[in-house]
Amino acid sequence: MHRPGFKQLLKDLKQIIIVFILFILGSFRANAQEIPALSPMPVEFRFESGAYILDSASVIHCSPESEKAAELFAAYVLQHHGIRVQVQTVISGNRNNPLTEKSILLAYTPMLQKKSAYQLSVTGNGITIMGDSSGIFYGLQTLQQLIPADIQYT
Repeated sequence: MHRPGFKQLLKDLKQIIIVFILFILGSFRANAQEIPALSPMPVEFRFESGAYILDSASVIHCSPESEKAAELFAAYVLQHHGIRVQVQTVISGNRNNPLTEKSILLAYTPMLQKKSAYQLSVTGNGITIMGDSSGIFYGLQTLQQLIPADIQYT
């Protein structure tokens, strides 16, 4: 197995870093100018601090119910940003599981109050999208819109 040298690691780090930033104001009083233009527009925003680095070491952990949406998101990231993200199907997971640390966790939770609803959380420890199958799909659509368009893997 070939191990990259320090120079290669530095080069890779420069090339693969994409930072997701959700601006935190800690308030529900954000005005319309502070809310990113997303489609469809989420019902509720809660701004908190958090950033996640998406790179080629990132893994999407998903349930069998959300595997297709995870594959579509991984294909989008590869096509538009040049970053290959792995998709791994797991039975269940949460942020307390070491398997899901520093990953994108798609938590299939059909018990949310409204069909197609989702909760998206971005922290330095990972990204979590909770919802039913369609909610996870919509959450990934929102996440795509939050990725800075001008950042590419080179």
